[in-house]
Amino acid sequence: MRICRLILFLAFALTSPGCVVFQLRDELRDTKSELARTNAELAKSNSELAQSTAELQRIDRELAGLERVIEKVNKFSPVNIAPAPPPPPPKK
Repeated sequence: MRICRLILFLAFALTSPGCVVFQLRDELRDTKSELARTNAELAKSNSELAQSTAELQRIDRELAGLERVIEKVNKFSPVNIAPAPPPPPPKK
């Protein structure tokens, strides 16, 4: 008798339209799809950051080469070329 009641209760609980289990399942599916979308966006951002990093490294190498050229010119020039002063700190 007890088992019969339990089976009837479970059958009713699992098939009722407002079942909490189904709501949880749906929310978990939505969360999983949002996480997948966020993961794809993060992968895209990482790719763009990697491209930016590579570009910045290339610029850094070019500036280092320019710095070496300026040092060579300074050895033979009567007027030394000084680097530009740093910009002022941003105002708050």
